Amino acid sequence: ADGYLKIIGILSHTSGHSEQDEFIAKADDSGSKNAIQALGSTRSYGQRYTTIALLNIATSEDDDGQAMGEDRRHQEMSRGKLPHISRRASAISSSVI
Repeated sequence: ADGYLKIIGILSHTSGHSEQDEFIAKADDSGSKNAIQALGSTRSYGQRYTTIALLNIATSEDDDGQAMGEDRRHQEMSRGKLPHISRRASAISSSVI
């Protein structure tokens, strides 16, 4: 599928078991993003959603960052509790297909 970005998340255990999740979407060209920013945005979404799916994380409704400034304290606390997840999420691969 031309112009789509495919994000593949793989969660594996040291015993050898693994689970895989895929996120396929066109570049997010909403707003005034240039082509690179559009791909980066889609990659970020894909990494976030494959990580959430693989770890079975319950989330509240996504407001696409609109509440970022309103409750920064909660965000910082959550980020501090799960630093290993963000390290693992950065290992998720992506490719343009």
